Amino acid sequence: VMILVLTPCLYCNVSDSWMLPNKWHRAAIGAAGIYVEVVIAAICTFLWWFSEPGLLNQLCLSVMFVSSVSTILFNGNPLLRYDGYYILADIMEIPNLRQKSTTILTRKLGKWCLGLEEPDDPFLPQQNQAMFALYSVAAVVYRWLVVIMILVFLYRVFEPIGLQVLGQAIAAASLYGLIVHPLWKLGKFFAVPGRFHQVKKARLFATLGVLAALLAAATLWPLPHSVYCPFEVRPQNARQVYVEVPGILTQPAVPAGTQVQPGQVLARLSNLDLELEMVRLQGELDVLDERMETLQRERLQEARLADDAANVLRETAKRRDSVQQQLAQKQQDLDRLQIVAPVAGHVMPGPLVSGRPRVDGLLPTWSGTPLDEENVGAYLEASDLLCQIGDPQKMEALLVIDQSDRNFVKENDEVEIKLNHLPDQTFHGQIESIATAEMEETPQRLSDKAGGELLTQVDPSGREVPLSTSYQARVPLPADGA
Repeated sequence: VMILVLTPCLYCNVSDSWMLPNKWHRAAIGAAGIYVEVVIAAICTFLWWFSEPGLLNQLCLSVMFVSSVSTILFNGNPLLRYDGYYILADIMEIPNLRQKSTTILTRKLGKWCLGLEEPDDPFLPQQNQAMFALYSVAAVVYRWLVVIMILVFLYRVFEPIGLQVLGQAIAAASLYGLIVHPLWKLGKFFAVPGRFHQVKKARLFATLGVLAALLAAATLWPLPHSVYCPFEVRPQNARQVYVEVPGILTQPAVPAGTQVQPGQVLARLSNLDLELEMVRLQGELDVLDERMETLQRERLQEARLADDAANVLRETAKRRDSVQQQLAQKQQDLDRLQIVAPVAGHVMPGPLVSGRPRVDGLLPTWSGTPLDEENVGAYLEASDLLCQIGDPQKMEALLVIDQSDRNFVKENDEVEIKLNHLPDQTFHGQIESIATAEMEETPQRLSDKAGGELLTQVDPSGREVPLSTSYQARVPLPADGA
């Protein structure tokens, strides 16, 4: 049993197959694991195809993938020292293919980069040495890719459970074999007495210059990097019209798409409690007016009651002023039940709100948008968004960028935008501005609680805030939808 990527695996030692005189027989033995897995994958393919969704179906799919795709990419790949490598060595009849290819590559690099003479070695292949050197380079590059992919996979597995340190330790051990060991062998190569005097200085400095240039290009040249983030599309520079005083929608709101002018009525609400309060305050004001007239007469008719009447008159006047101010405030609230357009433009709906269950004893609430005709008679609360007024040809995307991606995004970066309802169409734009302060509240449509992709939590004030610190960025969209 061998532990492979923390997984116990069964294997068979077939080293004695080298005793067979026929290379094709040896290759067939080396390929046994591959074609057995392919047969298993074929059987699982039929079981997966004819089974119902469930545990068996999922197991067959996993076995089919591991025994086919993974076998071809890893086990059958001659660049890794698995079955594919030994099959290639059997067919070419070259034992220790990897070591000999590495030796050829080392000798070629010593000749080209350091000017060292190649000593004769009768045990190395004498023909097609360039192909063996390329094989060694390809094996090193592929081994790096496989190790990096495995390390990334392990890090993502350990990160959610807080074991990043274990993943980093495994990465450090892997990098030792990929970086430290080759450098140690290079130092050991130059440590041989008299070896450095055999090096041609011109080629050494030229090689160091090329390596420095490649290192500078690798570290300084910006590599393409994509950042994926959720967003919502909204009118650009649109004025949002909110309900300021709660009430029942009595007049259908202006339909979406209607062009309006400043002061034009958008909707009318009614508030019975407010109207009753107006009647009560008006009645109290009338009573106070009559009371003040009576006190004025008493003050003039009876001199002995003048002082008392004057004091009561002052208190009554103060009360009247207070009631009159309340009445004026209620009148303003009553006037605000008629919602008018603050600017000129086209009426556009706000975010859709899913249907809310009706509660016995309470007024029906609205769903969809307040502009829908079926919401006539529904109760609108203060701060409900009635509509937006702006130019429908000027839209913008509001991106939500996680703090882990913030350093990769800057103004004027190109953006590709994909909408859920237009999966085959891509919109292009540029980032116009990025907020410097973190986003304090999550747009409702982006919250995972409303079916969005942004993970949120509720803060003590009741607002939905991003689970991770995020920043907003604005991307104006072209009017032609390109």
